[in-house]
Amino acid sequence: MLFLALKFVHILCAILAVGFNSAYGLILGRARRGGLDGREMAFALKTVKLMDDRVANPCYVLLGATGVSMIAPELVFIGVAHHARRRRLP
Repeated sequence: MLFLALKFVHILCAILAVGFNSAYGLILGRARRGGLDGREMAFALKTVKLMDDRVANPCYVLLGATGVSMIAPELVFIGVAHHARRRRLP
């Protein structure tokens, strides 16, 4: 059950992080077509920074943490099995 919860959070974070990163180009492209005074671009850059700091980067951190958490039990098992196998050898 824990594995399924970690997998759900992992996939959700991947979707959110990649989705927000793909939106940056759209936001900046729309701002580039704005007025000549640069207010739209300044607003777009602040928005992209906010989205990156508050959503995308925390999702990438959770993505790494959940990925390691899903494979850690297997790594421990492989390490124990490898250690046990080495001890049996003369």
